[in-house]
Amino acid sequence: MKDEGKDIMAALAYVNGFFKDVGLLFKSLDNLLAEKGFVVHPAVGNRSTFVAPLTNNIGMSNRWVMKNIQRLYVPEEATEKKEKVVEKTIIATFSVNPASVFERPVLSCGVIKNATPCTLSTIWDLLLWEEYLKIDWPKNNWRIKNRDGSDTKNDYFDLILVNNKEKEKIELFSVFLVDMIQIENSTILKERVVDPFVDLYDGKSELLKNNPLVIKPIPNRLYETWMQKEISE
Repeated sequence: MKDEGKDIMAALAYVNGFFKDVGLLFKSLDNLLAEKGFVVHPAVGNRSTFVAPLTNNIGMSNRWVMKNIQRLYVPEEATEKKEKVVEKTIIATFSVNPASVFERPVLSCGVIKNATPCTLSTIWDLLLWEEYLKIDWPKNNWRIKNRDGSDTKNDYFDLILVNNKEKEKIELFSVFLVDMIQIENSTILKERVVDPFVDLYDGKSELLKNNPLVIKPIPNRLYETWMQKEISE
């Protein structure tokens, strides 16, 4: 290993500070969504990642640093009555994975509509963590539902799964992508992320229009993947 001395130490300090900020952001996201009636799914708890979990294994150094954070939220009343069925849930996925088509940290804010109403336990069994994580990768299993008239400058996208054994269980995934670097405080988080998030859950998108945090146009590589009819193996 080539020792860059101070540069290495400065980089490590920066990464630690970055993740501290991300942790505070997600705590604020939890609190703001709770004010809107959405709470973290009971099975999630305080966990922050579900794909390629961290390890201290000396032979798996690629897993020493977290590359994604995922938080799943459900209507609060669903947690008060365990067998209550819900039609939709929301998921926030933060990714700094090198496979992303973006050159900046991106937060994907998605509303999941299940094919049939589900209980909390069923929702947990259906979740496809890796599919949601790969949404910003140049090759993924998501496709735009209505291809006609769609373009890279849309405020949000309605996606469906293809080539996946669980695709019949997820009816629709409506998602918008946010530039995380621009979320500078809790006010911006509430007005530019949380409020539009809940709005989209309710089937509206007015708060996404002219939203400076929403990334558009999205990269052509990602859009072209979403527009394919099927994945070429």
